[in-house]
Amino acid sequence: MTSASILPFAVLAILAAPAAAAESAAVVDAGAEGAEAERAEADTSDILVIGSSERLQQMSGSGAIVTAEDLARTRPFSVNDALRQVAGVFPRDEEGAGARPNIGIRGLNPTRSTKVLLLEDGIPLSFAPYGDNASYYHPPLERFDRIEVLKGAAQVRFGPQTVGGVINYITPDVPTEPTARASIQGGTRDSLAIDGMAGAPLLGGGILLHANHKQTAGIRDNQMLRFTDLFAKGVWDLGEAQRLSVKASWFRERSDLTYTGLTRAEYEADPRGNPFPRGNDTFHTDRKSITVSHGWAMADGLDLKTTAYYHRFDRDIVHFLRQMPHAKELARERQRDLGKPTRTDVVRPTQTVQRPGPDIER
Repeated sequence: MTSASILPFAVLAILAAPAAAAESAAVVDAGAEGAEAERAEADTSDILVIGSSERLQQMSGSGAIVTAEDLARTRPFSVNDALRQVAGVFPRDEEGAGARPNIGIRGLNPTRSTKVLLLEDGIPLSFAPYGDNASYYHPPLERFDRIEVLKGAAQVRFGPQTVGGVINYITPDVPTEPTARASIQGGTRDSLAIDGMAGAPLLGGGILLHANHKQTAGIRDNQMLRFTDLFAKGVWDLGEAQRLSVKASWFRERSDLTYTGLTRAEYEADPRGNPFPRGNDTFHTDRKSITVSHGWAMADGLDLKTTAYYHRFDRDIVHFLRQMPHAKELARERQRDLGKPTRTDVVRPTQTVQRPGPDIER
């Protein structure tokens, strides 16, 4: 199946100081509250869901902020591990690499994160947030500085698909002096993770570049997952009260990943087994994005923020229908090779469709 979505959109918002007062809790280190407040107050180009711990105390519903200090202290392997620090958030792994988290909040179905609005600096991440909110793309955790999670009644003003809540990933500010970091990790099953970030002042403002590549052989045979993500961000001050931000990203996935499960007999024969060879089940996606934001601090407590963004998402998924008689016979052969007794399968009435080639059981 191939699908493409082009999503141009413009957001024009006038944000006044919040007037509601309600009790809520945040996952914020006490020593970092001042820095969080100053950073949120200085940034007038990005749309924030919470912004600071002080503002969180004045919002209806409940929320949490997973700060940069929390991420550095816990060193999460993926977004799933980072979100598990927040009460009421249940991320479910899919492919073992944490690349496509299935996020559920307060008991809602986590499949494809359809009940949660995922944002990056206030901009929707999914390719059809007002239609099919299924999330087939998720940027790497290493790109973000902190994570905002909002649950309750206050999230409805941030966009559609907010039944469960809103998760807003915040990218780092551009550095005021040249900086760089890089890391490389390796592990079993051909696991490899390469990450690098660099930034410096540029043309009166600053620029930040980030690159990330991950690959792994997955948790089953005949699998290989590859993800590459590139990100650039530039911020420039246009006077004392105005700021311009430009962001661009490129993502590509080239994976051999099957949706086919294992019968009980197949699992007993080989828990990591996969009856389909490499190249039969493929999952290919490409995503390009560009965002332009302008922030204007018009007066005390009154900001004008204008954001225009463009996403293009292409998905090409090929999954071969499972031919059960062949798979069952393969499982029996594996059991015989392992010296285990075979089990007679229960035969149920089925409907078959004759097509060129072997019958396909439905």
